[in-house]
Amino acid sequence: MSIAISGIILLAIILVSYFIFQKQNNDKLYAKELEQRDNLINRILRSKQDVNRKVVLENSAWDELKSYMTEPDEDWIDEEIGYMLESYHAACLQVIDPSGKVRYERRDPFFEFTQFISFKSSDFESLFRDTCYNEFYYLDDEDNLFHYYCGGIVSSADIITRKEKEVGYLVMINQVSDSILVDYSKSLGNIKVGKVVELTAIEDILTQNSRKNQNLIITYKALNNVYGNPVSYIYFVSDNEIKRLFENFVPVFIGVSGLCIFLFLVIILYVKIRVTGPLKKLGLAFQEQDSEIVKPMLKNRTEFGLLSNQIDTFFTQKKELQTLNKLLEQQHTEVQQKNEELQRQQAEVAIQIENVNVLNMQLSDRNKEMEMKNTKILVQKSQIEEQATALKLHKNQLEDLYHKMMTNNKQLQTANQLLSESVEFATSLKKTLIISAMPTKTVFSDFFYLTLAKQHVSGDLYYVKHTENYVLVAVGDTNAHGAAGAIISSLVMYTLDKTILNYFDEESIPMPHKVLNRLASSIESIAKDSKISEDGIYLSIFVYSIKGGSAYFASAHRSVVIVRKGDTNEFFGDSVSIGHLPERFRFSCQEIALRPEDKLYMYTDGCTGLIGGPNNHKVMAVNFKKMLAKNSLFSMSEQRKQLKTFFEDWAHGEFSDDITILGFTL
Repeated sequence: MSIAISGIILLAIILVSYFIFQKQNNDKLYAKELEQRDNLINRILRSKQDVNRKVVLENSAWDELKSYMTEPDEDWIDEEIGYMLESYHAACLQVIDPSGKVRYERRDPFFEFTQFISFKSSDFESLFRDTCYNEFYYLDDEDNLFHYYCGGIVSSADIITRKEKEVGYLVMINQVSDSILVDYSKSLGNIKVGKVVELTAIEDILTQNSRKNQNLIITYKALNNVYGNPVSYIYFVSDNEIKRLFENFVPVFIGVSGLCIFLFLVIILYVKIRVTGPLKKLGLAFQEQDSEIVKPMLKNRTEFGLLSNQIDTFFTQKKELQTLNKLLEQQHTEVQQKNEELQRQQAEVAIQIENVNVLNMQLSDRNKEMEMKNTKILVQKSQIEEQATALKLHKNQLEDLYHKMMTNNKQLQTANQLLSESVEFATSLKKTLIISAMPTKTVFSDFFYLTLAKQHVSGDLYYVKHTENYVLVAVGDTNAHGAAGAIISSLVMYTLDKTILNYFDEESIPMPHKVLNRLASSIESIAKDSKISEDGIYLSIFVYSIKGGSAYFASAHRSVVIVRKGDTNEFFGDSVSIGHLPERFRFSCQEIALRPEDKLYMYTDGCTGLIGGPNNHKVMAVNFKKMLAKNSLFSMSEQRKQLKTFFEDWAHGEFSDDITILGFTL
């Protein structure tokens, strides 16, 4: 019985699952059909609106329509504009001037007495704002819905931008309830009901249709007025053939399911009589271990009769086997007891052997330990003797080293004194030369100079010379630092000053490239066999003609940056250094056009190559020029303070190179 109930429950679950599956498929098809219908409705609405919008926009941009506003031509407007009334099912066409006065009106006879909106000039201002076109819906007192297409009248030359001032307005009015339903009825063949209704009535219509017939699909589209508020709905009701087909399927489905359940019960009853009864007797015989239960079935010629005969033979053989098993169990018990006694004796012998092995191992380990101790004592004695000999030798070496250290200390003190005197001499020499070449307020309208040394004295240089005719500014550096760099830079400054005095008079303008050529020749002849030519000298020269207002620039591997209204412009010279010039090389010159507000900056490579910062990397030229442009808004003295603070913070108190920068305005 329990099997039958389980089968019925399983069948019921299968039937219910199948019903639910079919219902879900139907719902999906219903939703898909509804979505397709909505898409079609939107396409029809959009297509019709796009056509009407295009017609109004094109006609309102006719030059003839614009001239009509000043010189009316009734025949022309009836022939050229009036066609819109029939072609686009318009209820009314109007041409209105900016004051709101109707200059032309033509109606469909069906709408002869319909009251349309009367526009004022303020209405057009609120409708059009910044555009020449607008459209909206209007629901009159008799629940007739109209669609207004309004276009500003301009010339054809402004048909794209439509920014020309309107001289009037072209208005085309369509009745939504008639024109749109005609298009829907052609596209959707199974439409049952369709009309325009007020917003408050839409819920009642949906409720009534759902009560009348559950097989209807209701689709509706909201229409808004010019302010974006809903004024009415279009709704359509159509048959859902898929849902009706599914509902007709349900009675057939239930009848077939009932027939299947009845056949299943008949099969269960037959199995119970013909199969389940004999099987229960066979099971009871095995459970009770008694063949008498199945003896009535021995004469049965079915499979159950043969099975009963085999069961009777099985129980007879089982009793014989049980008797043999008892004898075997007794013999097994005796053998097991003898084996246990033998195992106990073997275990005692194994324990005694293990004890003997342990004693032998302990004796062997003690002998090895004694031998190892003797060996260690001999090794330690030998090491002590060697250490004593080494200590005596080390003592003698320390005494010799002490005497040498005393001698070296005296030599270092002498060298340190000479080095200090060299640094003081280089510092004094460079200060003397810099003071004579220092910029002043008589040279520049505003300026600053900043020098930060890697060691006690800097190897960078700057030089300023001023006459009635010109101003010459030079900034440079060498690869050397400290006293050596100071001496080389002092030599360069002295040679530069002598070069200008010897080769250029005060009346003429010393062109910077010619100065560099003379200076390079003098330096190479002076330091022909010295280390100066190996280190190399980098120098930039800027010359400004006071009377002519012209500026010239030349350099050996250096540049000048000009900041003008926050923008930077960098001028580069030749990519060579003095001391490493190719044979017969001549420097080039650039003429620079300056403005009164320009700020000029000449600097050495330490400004861009200084290592430090949060990630221990170089400042880089791009970042340095951005900082110059940012600081150019301040005075020169304030710029010097900010640059000094930046370089000291960036270097963390330890400069990787000498830094020199000269900023000025002419």
